[in-house]
Amino acid sequence: MGVGGALFAHHVRFLAPITFDPLLATFVIWAMLMVGGSANNWGAVLGAFLVWGIWSGTQFLPGPLGEPSFRLFMIGVLIVGVIALRPGGVLGEERRTAREAPQAQAAGEG
Repeated sequence: MGVGGALFAHHVRFLAPITFDPLLATFVIWAMLMVGGSANNWGAVLGAFLVWGIWSGTQFLPGPLGEPSFRLFMIGVLIVGVIALRPGGVLGEERRTAREAPQAQAAGEG
């Protein structure tokens, strides 16, 4: 991590506390897991694409629609919509019953 931090500092050439904004480090990642479904690996990937698509896509909108506060609002609307319609996330949780577990282990999946 130290080498990565040194390379990052060399790349941006100036570090300030705002560089490490907790918004991107915590909220956006948490939102990605909430939207996709934290109990499913593919759900987490899909949630990452959906949230990052909103975050990146809205920056090209004109006027106040391209501001970061609008982006956060859109991600919030997405989270509320997903929680209202699919509480487990877009893909939800992969449920396995006890009958499936021995078969999955025999096939090398578990």
